[in-house]
Amino acid sequence: MVLSHRQETDVRTPIRITEVGPRDGLQNEPGIVSTETKIAFVNALSQCGVAEIEVGSFVSPRAIPQLADSDEVFQRIERRPGVIYSALVPNERGLERARAAAVDKIAIFTATSDTFNQRNIHCTVRESIGRFRPVVSQARQTGMAVRGYISTATHCPFEGPIPPSRVTQVMRDLLDLGIEDARAEVLGVRSFIGRCHCGMQSTKINAVGNRDDRMRTDIRRSLNCGGRRVGRTESGCPSALALEAAHK
Repeated sequence: MVLSHRQETDVRTPIRITEVGPRDGLQNEPGIVSTETKIAFVNALSQCGVAEIEVGSFVSPRAIPQLADSDEVFQRIERRPGVIYSALVPNERGLERARAAAVDKIAIFTATSDTFNQRNIHCTVRESIGRFRPVVSQARQTGMAVRGYISTATHCPFEGPIPPSRVTQVMRDLLDLGIEDARAEVLGVRSFIGRCHCGMQSTKINAVGNRDDRMRTDIRRSLNCGGRRVGRTESGCPSALALEAAHK
């Protein structure tokens, strides 16, 4: 789906929407959604006109049991021409599974906060960048595009407010790996109002998605900063949700 953002010059700029509900939404469900329901969900989304659907995740089933059947879901969905079907990949083993499932594009994930990263993926931000280097290299060698997610873009439940310079540095580190675009996520902890990170003008730095009713405001602010890609979901990272709940 491509929407338009009316600027002061009355020029319509296309906005690319990635639907991540089948992955980012379903991974937080308390129960296991059936494989058949997931397939039907993705097939229905394919008819909606979105440019990309993040179908599942190739993390360890022990970590995210809700998405343990991502391999089968990818094999059985009805792929619509022109729609990109992507998946979250944490490491080289995950990349192998993604290749076997004929995934079009992968997404890697880190944060700006070492504390949050340690709790979420058990390594520092710098260590995560090193872990992703061979993943991105191998993916690009096979013609697979790569997206990068950056959690805690404005606020960390442990470390508090995050300076824009730290977000910019992590974005640069990811882009240096050769990824297609980097997307900052605010985790719903704080509004993005007044905290747009305008230090980088690259078109690869894109708009911010959010789980709650502040999403529209966050997206408008991001558009004003030059963002043109939006991720949309109804839920979010289980670790983030748990951490937010613990700190309220």
